[in-house]
Amino acid sequence: MTNLHARKEIVYSYFVQPQKLSQWLGRSANLNPIYSGGLIIDMNGNDVVQGSYKLLDPYNRICFTWGWIGSEALHPALQW
Repeated sequence: MTNLHARKEIVYSYFVQPQKLSQWLGRSANLNPIYSGGLIIDMNGNDVVQGSYKLLDPYNRICFTWGWIGSEALHPALQW
């Protein structure tokens, strides 16, 4: 396990702000960071992740579903 040496507010922002998430994960992101809000992450121009936020406790915890569009084994939990 790797420890991050950053303030919680900064780490949290990288999961709820599309431009920040895209800096470290994927090419682009469409995020609606509210309970049951959707997320779509274009990983590489071909593979796309889709899911929804399930828990947002600012600066403490964040949980979301994750699935690959077009995958039978790990399909998205949310279709918008």
